[in-house]
Amino acid sequence: MENLARRFQEDMAVQDLGIITKVDNGIYTVESHCATYETRRAVSCLIAPQQNDKVLLAGNFSEGLYILSVLEREAGQDQTVSFQGDVAFSVKNGRLTINSEEGIRLTSAGNINLASPELNVHSLKSEVHIHHLIFSGSFWAGKVEKIRMAVTVFDAFIERLTQKIKRSYRTVEQIDRLRAGRLDYLVEKLLSLRGKYSMLTAKEDIKIDAERIHMG
Repeated sequence: MENLARRFQEDMAVQDLGIITKVDNGIYTVESHCATYETRRAVSCLIAPQQNDKVLLAGNFSEGLYILSVLEREAGQDQTVSFQGDVAFSVKNGRLTINSEEGIRLTSAGNINLASPELNVHSLKSEVHIHHLIFSGSFWAGKVEKIRMAVTVFDAFIERLTQKIKRSYRTVEQIDRLRAGRLDYLVEKLLSLRGKYSMLTAKEDIKIDAERIHMG
């Protein structure tokens, strides 16, 4: 009879409220008005319990007691939604919206992958710090009012380059070298070449054609 009564007591369902007084390697000690319990966190308890939390627990003594949810927490304490293992959020026939009044931060020790047929980003101010960036695409278009860059080395391999500039100012402190199969300058008004020393060399012919030629 004593064994039967003990087994009945162990299998009896328990549900209680209590305060977490100790956390030790996944075991939560919860004190209530009735007793002190050794509990574990239920899978359905998304917010990670911590000491001094008021929690709801349920279970039995034979299979164990579990914290089902965190009911109250001291003011000013952070709330962490914690999982073990891989986690997937799935929304069918709808949208997933995340709103925050102060900010959203994504941090990962591994990779962060974004895959979508269309990606839209809207921001008044943005800062991007990337140590190594590789961009690949079939079309790129941009429209900005001002661009400022500071680059140590700039290499570009372009099959065709077309530019239309209203005013162009360029300063080269050391060497400006151009190699071309054919070079054609068309100037509507004045072409001025100035230098301390000037040299024009051709392997075959040099032709100068004008109504008047002034030398010296």
